[in-house]
Amino acid sequence: GHPVPLYADGREAGFVSEFTFSKRLGKTIGVGLLAAELTTGNPALYVELENIAHAVQICDIPFT
Repeated sequence: GHPVPLYADGREAGFVSEFTFSKRLGKTIGVGLLAAELTTGNPALYVELENIAHAVQICDIPFT
């Protein structure tokens, strides 16, 4: 695949480089890069796939 832009409050803030569906967690997980200033607090993050916005949650690895 190719990187998918990651948005915060309507502005590009990084990208998701890989993602897949986790059967164990029952949801999609991914790995990407995010602007450092957005790693604290609770920014409204999302990716757009096929013109649909999908919420993104920051979590520690391993995914929980």
